[in-house]
Amino acid sequence: MLNIAGFEISMLRLEDFGMEGGAFFGVVPRSLWLKAWPYADDENRALAATHTLLLRGNGRIILADAGIGVKQGERRDGFYAVKRPRGTLTDVLAANGIAPEDVTDFIYTHLHFDHAGGSTIPDGSGCAKPLFPNARHYVQAKHVAWGRNPSDKDRAGFAPENWEPVERAGLMQELDGETELAPGLRLVLSSGHTESMQLVQVTDGSEGFIFAVDLIPMSAHLKPAWLAALDNMPLLVVEEKKRLMKEVADKGWKMAFSHDPHTTIVTLSEKDGKYIPTVVE
Repeated sequence: MLNIAGFEISMLRLEDFGMEGGAFFGVVPRSLWLKAWPYADDENRALAATHTLLLRGNGRIILADAGIGVKQGERRDGFYAVKRPRGTLTDVLAANGIAPEDVTDFIYTHLHFDHAGGSTIPDGSGCAKPLFPNARHYVQAKHVAWGRNPSDKDRAGFAPENWEPVERAGLMQELDGETELAPGLRLVLSSGHTESMQLVQVTDGSEGFIFAVDLIPMSAHLKPAWLAALDNMPLLVVEEKKRLMKEVADKGWKMAFSHDPHTTIVTLSEKDGKYIPTVVE
């Protein structure tokens, strides 16, 4: 567990799932990505995981992302090979001594179903309700607008029931640009994967941590040109990845992946133009 700027920082693993290899690796041939990521099933799905970032400290319990959740049903769970060996998000939080009512702040890094789905749960009447009834939920206003009118490329990733119940409950706060949520805790933006995705940065000026979300979803994506087919602006992703990796390496910060089931938090060192990870967790 990391402790920076008064926050205990943990990455909690939620669901295991899989996506068609091209969704994660784009035009990279299967013969190449399998060498770097030798985790695939017979249906050519690259096997991955979802995580929630937990920050505890300074009188707050803050989560970023909520995984896929339980509203999708068996058909979609089957399509993505979803498994929940650790139970639901509520179960994972309970194992860490947290009830949903305890959460003070929830950060939507972005509204794709594998990051936002768990933020609402079935209400028993065929609709959904917020899982975190006492939390202020943060999302970028430009990203919500995008989610309501997405590109054809990522349209299937958005489901209004993952955020509209939060809006109706008056728990949503739409942000306009990079924002400091607390001393040392800042949301910084990346728009290559999808419009105005929020990366979570924690720093005390000396030590630092950043949740890279889907800009660098797994350790295999440390190669700048290895991009997901779902990235809306591929060339922008390349530039954003290079800038982030250089910053992490130069400052000696820690960086967390959103979808890597084997390596969660790393430091980076640069050698001959490549960034080499050292596992922290």
